[in-house]
Amino acid sequence: MPDIETRWTETAWTVLKGRTIEDVRYMTQAEADAEGWSKRPLVMFLDSGDWIVPMQDDEGNNGGSLAHLSGVLPVI
Repeated sequence: MPDIETRWTETAWTVLKGRTIEDVRYMTQAEADAEGWSKRPLVMFLDSGDWIVPMQDDEGNNGGSLAHLSGVLPVI
């Protein structure tokens, strides 16, 4: 695994492993405006106080979509 992939995998592991999603809702318009986004993605709130927010790209240029790969929900 390339070094950058290892680093980000370890970071994701540290932030996400064992966490519980406590709430799920769409980002408010005010929150999207604060990010400079025109789209309002689904937001997941973790028990640690962290937010998980899908973005359209790794530069955070807009809200994005989630894919659920079990075949039940194709795109969220």
